[in-house]
Amino acid sequence: MSVSGTGMMKKEKSGLKLLKLLLMRQTGSRGKKSVTDTLIVGIRTELGETKLRSKVRNAGGKWDRTRKLWVISYTKASGPGLEDRIAEVIVS
Repeated sequence: MSVSGTGMMKKEKSGLKLLKLLLMRQTGSRGKKSVTDTLIVGIRTELGETKLRSKVRNAGGKWDRTRKLWVISYTKASGPGLEDRIAEVIVS
């Protein structure tokens, strides 16, 4: 594995750690948007995973060429069971 590949794995792991921390800090109080309502994540799919790509697209995902990820809100990703495919937490 190249050095850049190792860096990507570290970035993905740190993004998932951030996601877990944000979810643990969620308060869920009325009238306020929860962290998961505004959290944007990147879903990685492989070339031959057409059914998974369709699932992401149907959930409202948009393809981001620069990141080579499907970008979607966390709440929409957690609904159809895409949580285990989250590759990056996007901070906007």
